[in-house]
Amino acid sequence: MFGTHFLSFDDAARGGWRGLPRRALRAIAFSPPVRVRLEARYERHFATAEQAHLFRGVYDSFEAAVAAAPGSKPIGYDHPGPASMYRNNLETVFPSDYPVLFWLARAIEPGTRRLFDLGGHVGVRYYGFGSRLALPDAMLWQVMDVPAVVRAGRELAVERGAARLAFTDRRGDLAGADILLATGSLQYLEQPLHAILAPIADRPPHVLINQLPMHDGAAYYTLQSIGKAFCPYRIEDRGGLVAGMAALGYQLRDAWQTPEKMCPIPFHPERSVRGYEGMYFRASR
Repeated sequence: MFGTHFLSFDDAARGGWRGLPRRALRAIAFSPPVRVRLEARYERHFATAEQAHLFRGVYDSFEAAVAAAPGSKPIGYDHPGPASMYRNNLETVFPSDYPVLFWLARAIEPGTRRLFDLGGHVGVRYYGFGSRLALPDAMLWQVMDVPAVVRAGRELAVERGAARLAFTDRRGDLAGADILLATGSLQYLEQPLHAILAPIADRPPHVLINQLPMHDGAAYYTLQSIGKAFCPYRIEDRGGLVAGMAALGYQLRDAWQTPEKMCPIPFHPERSVRGYEGMYFRASR
């Protein structure tokens, strides 16, 4: 209902003001009495809805987004419910994955030892990409995620006989990896990527990010419902990310759009994001 619209007055139109000009609908929907009613209605829907990919509010910090979450569901992925998600997408490759596959095919060389999949859940990309990439026999695909997801991922790997798939809940294990992959995960972290990489001494030469909501300006947060939990959700500062990576010695080699992904924040159309983005960075030689 609300979660698919960038402008909440569209819902007002469906609710009984049909036939009025769009300009009039906008004036009605954003008049204080009507907006208060619409926001209260959406708040109830957001707190209880079981569907994923709903967004609510704009916040200056990760902590503020956490504090604003309803008490009806847990926070984050470190719970059994969120850890059991995405099993029906294990073999799926989306259109926005193909730029990643293109660059991974070039970054993975015979001597590649380890790919670090930051926020890779139960190994979704490993299972989806594995049949489309020539992975060296000695290469380890290591997923880093929260403990509940790591446990679920290890169990699934045993079931599926995925011997080259490993898991960790320690971000510091990134050190020494040949490739860093972060697809659909950086928005759930409090810090930007360059801040995560800065204390790592032995950084990966190849960095691929995908399905990240970005805009031109300071980063901000919203709150996402993933159906089973609420998650603080970071909208990244595009220029700040590129500059931060450059300061660490990374060159931006490619960038692309992922138009199928959106972040509609009802009542905040100016902060909603139409289309996410991906980037490939390579360390300067």
